[in-house]
Amino acid sequence: MKIEINIKEEICKVDAETFLGDALDKMFYNSDNHVALKIHEEILPIHLAYEFTDILLDLMEIIEGVMVLEENEPFLLGFNQNDAFECDWTFTLNGTLLTIDFYWMRPVDRFPNQVKVERSEFLLNWRNVFSELLELTKDVKLEDEEDREKMKSLVDRIDIEF
Repeated sequence: MKIEINIKEEICKVDAETFLGDALDKMFYNSDNHVALKIHEEILPIHLAYEFTDILLDLMEIIEGVMVLEENEPFLLGFNQNDAFECDWTFTLNGTLLTIDFYWMRPVDRFPNQVKVERSEFLLNWRNVFSELLELTKDVKLEDEEDREKMKSLVDRIDIEF
């Protein structure tokens, strides 16, 4: 499993916004920029504007959960409903190997129902995505810094612990 940001088009400049997700929506509005979730050579593009920001808080919860996941104690996360990414994930840790079971709400033939990946690789992939988003939004003044601070905290924790 590989996760990366694909920025192909120019980003709109945003000076100030209320929340991190709102800033990302404005920066990437009307563009083909996306986060690419690669599962067994198949790529699921999640557009940065609206689609990715709809699940951003869920993703940060996943990263937190995976960081503290105990062996053989499954962790389930259901994403907020959105049109592009209707899937729940269950995580199970066996040693350092993370098993992710996908429960697709609509049939998605080209993606598997399960993938196994080293926990550190999974976390480092998301760390890179979060770091890039933090860099892209560093000059945006936010009224509510909570989400950006949480993202920074996760990046720092992954750097230290993994």
